[in-house]
Amino acid sequence: MDLGGEVPESRVDQYYGIVERGLKRVDTWVDTLHKFPPNALRAAVRTILERFEMKNTDPATFDWASEFELLRDYDRVQDFIDQLEKEGRIPRDTMAEMQNYALSQLEEMADALGKRVISEKDYDKLTDYEQRETKLRAEIKRLREAKERAEKEKAELSKLHVTPSAPSTPKVPMLPAEKEKPALPPPEMVQVKILGNIPPYVSTVDGKAYGPFTQGQIITLNKHDATLLTQRSLAQLVVVQEKPKEDLDVYWGNVTKALQQGNEDLLSQALEKLRVHSPEFKV
Repeated sequence: MDLGGEVPESRVDQYYGIVERGLKRVDTWVDTLHKFPPNALRAAVRTILERFEMKNTDPATFDWASEFELLRDYDRVQDFIDQLEKEGRIPRDTMAEMQNYALSQLEEMADALGKRVISEKDYDKLTDYEQRETKLRAEIKRLREAKERAEKEKAELSKLHVTPSAPSTPKVPMLPAEKEKPALPPPEMVQVKILGNIPPYVSTVDGKAYGPFTQGQIITLNKHDATLLTQRSLAQLVVVQEKPKEDLDVYWGNVTKALQQGNEDLLSQALEKLRVHSPEFKV
């Protein structure tokens, strides 16, 4: 534990805010809180401030945001503090080191003093040594208690690590069953004449595969695809003129009438009109 003096809460708040703003700036604040709670972060800030205060060093020289960005790589806050001290990024806990050294020296002195008391038979000196030994042992006891308190607080600091809990799976609302869509009518089909070579493709209208087509072919396509090919000068519409059925019926009627009358001129005219309006008719 650092014994460099009590750091005011306002100062802890100030540098805790610097850490929070710095981690938010690099989008690591939420991830850090998932691993360590705010009181663990405040304890780390306070410990570092106490180290700088022990050495009368301005804590503003410490890169708070960049250093705390590495906190997520550790399992315990104390491990993070120890690594900063090891790399010389924060002052060492010299007070604790001095306590340990003084404690070991006092124990050696007390042990040596006890041996000397036994070897000397002088009562006055024995009494003086006993008094000094009593004081030394009292000091040793005080330092041991201080060390135990420091280790206890260090252990409490280590317990502040929190294992992040797995995020809960959000409940998905039940959606009403989608109504079956009515079947779409078949696309309108038209005839086109191909004006260039066209590779195979799948129509987005009916999902069917078409092609490949070569120049000069006359094919039947859905109207959507035919329009696209026409706009790109790859095809042209073929206009199919349907002959009225009633006209053909009239021409056949004229043929029959001419045969009944034996009128060759009327028969020739009726047959000629059939040839013109019905190409499949041959005489």
